[in-house]
Amino acid sequence: MGRFAKALSRKHEKNYKKSEERAEATEKKGKRAMQHATTKQIIRDRTVMAGAYDTLTLIFDVAVHETFGWGVDMRARLHKKMARHILCMKSHLVTTKDIERILRDEADMEPEKEKLDMDSWGRERRIQYKATGDLSAIFLLSLLDEFGYKTRRLKRVYDAATKVANKLKIGSVTVQDLEKSLTPRGKRVLLD
Repeated sequence: MGRFAKALSRKHEKNYKKSEERAEATEKKGKRAMQHATTKQIIRDRTVMAGAYDTLTLIFDVAVHETFGWGVDMRARLHKKMARHILCMKSHLVTTKDIERILRDEADMEPEKEKLDMDSWGRERRIQYKATGDLSAIFLLSLLDEFGYKTRRLKRVYDAATKVANKLKIGSVTVQDLEKSLTPRGKRVLLD
């Protein structure tokens, strides 16, 4: 090879390395952007899930308060039991189907699920629907485990929760109204 050919070869090799490095850098940048988008999506999903859990817990609190007249202590006991069941579900020790089967076998009850067209739903609504199914089953199982409630009482409180949820959905009651209905009367409540 002549001098000119060698110089041209070195030039092509340099350009090739530069383009290869550029391609690697672009690929890494794309992967990082994808990771950040995934992380942001996970955070958004967890925020939606936490919001749904908070709203559902409030609905269930109002339902047991209206149905059984439960105060703060009994609801706290229910929350502890529900938290244990949620941890079991997050640890993949039990699924919602397992809980529904237990409810069907032991209490002859299954949370009602409507057949809905979920194809047109967005990601947020699907997450909320899953949270509703999970927490409803956990709520009923907690009442069964902790308090020994069977079919009649479970149906009563589940119907009350459904009514409260429908009122909240149509806007005849707000979250603040529900929270006010749970504050103890005659006692001074200190909010953090």
